[in-house]
Amino acid sequence: MFVTPAATQSRLGDEWEARCWTVTLAAEVSDVDSVQSLDTMSEAATAIVHSSLVRKGEDAGLQEVCKVEVAVVDSMHLILVVSTRKADRDREYLGAAGAAMRALDAKHPIADVQGIPRRFWRLPLGLQSEEPNPEEPRHPDQGTRNPNQGT
Repeated sequence: MFVTPAATQSRLGDEWEARCWTVTLAAEVSDVDSVQSLDTMSEAATAIVHSSLVRKGEDAGLQEVCKVEVAVVDSMHLILVVSTRKADRDREYLGAAGAAMRALDAKHPIADVQGIPRRFWRLPLGLQSEEPNPEEPRHPDQGTRNPNQGT
């Protein structure tokens, strides 16, 4: 299950669209500026989008194809704004967002994205299978009901 934010008009111009991802970090960050200046997020996202365009036979050239910005809410919460060009892109925004999240997670581990716990974001975060954390809240029916049994 993925909660994908709706595209909105980017402040970069009419040919751009932005998606905002709400991220909770696993621990407080003492130097908030270090999160905002994490250039590896934009670099990783751009590389993924360029690679996707080349595989599809499109020429991205030297034009800017995506931009990642961070709005820090407090020492544990931030908004990751991923802007991509509109022009008939198949889901480059998901690749860009995943790459940006992986770069962020490498420096400041992520607890949840869009309010959904980390374990559900294995693919975009590039995580291997993890054992469930017994401290993490679970749905009341999770693990207690057999879906093959009648109600």
